[in-house]
Amino acid sequence: MVAAPLAGRTWRSVPASIVANFFGRGVVALLGLLCAPIYLHYLGTEGYGVVGIYLTLQNVLALLDMGMGPAVTRALAQGLASHAEPVRLRSLLRTLEAFYFAVGMVAACALFLAAPFIAAHWVKPQQLSVEEVATSVRLMAAGIACSWITPLYSGALGGLHAQVELNIVVGIGAVLRWGGAALVLMFGWPTSVAFFAWQIVAGASQSIALFLLVWRTMPVGGRARFDPGTLEKIWRFAAGVTTFLQAAPSRPHYPAWHRLTTSSASRSRPRAP
Repeated sequence: MVAAPLAGRTWRSVPASIVANFFGRGVVALLGLLCAPIYLHYLGTEGYGVVGIYLTLQNVLALLDMGMGPAVTRALAQGLASHAEPVRLRSLLRTLEAFYFAVGMVAACALFLAAPFIAAHWVKPQQLSVEEVATSVRLMAAGIACSWITPLYSGALGGLHAQVELNIVVGIGAVLRWGGAALVLMFGWPTSVAFFAWQIVAGASQSIALFLLVWRTMPVGGRARFDPGTLEKIWRFAAGVTTFLQAAPSRPHYPAWHRLTTSSASRSRPRAP
């Protein structure tokens, strides 16, 4: 049986979803334009460069997602369309949570341990101390770990046709993450250490909000459990998405997998008699 939150909105109106997507993307883009000069002013060129490394590492480590985000979008959309047992869908999400947690912890620990090497041999700071940069990288690792699961929950909410709620949370999260960091630098502690400490707070807050939203939106029925067998039907699609993205690195990732999952989900919709 499908949960009450899904009833009546299985196919969210297209205009509402388009507006929500523009809102989520627009907030992120606008904050990037507004906050970049503030970061540069208070952090200096080297501190701002460390922020650039943070964003670069996020994009590189995103490859460890291995296509599971778009795969869960497709799996949940097809499951809702075919009226699959809720326990199977819930177990799929719980299993992917465990996968993301394991991969995220390994990536964060590796980055944490590599912090001294990155600070001394990659960044090679002249104005900042090596120790300050190393501390920033360690905090960077914690921040990435706190927000690592965001692509999974974003993909799940996309499959559950909750794009409006997803983009509201993403928009608020962007304000908290980037706007809040600017306020910390302006009125608190204008250092890269303070910037990345705030990223931990903001990333954890957004992940918790997405966790609560996605499990409130999931179909109700049966106890979710860790079941590797639920991955059998999605791993090939996930591997295909990963191969596609790696073969076309110059293309934006979201539109690429969104077109794939949207076309797959549309084919799975029940046709009217």
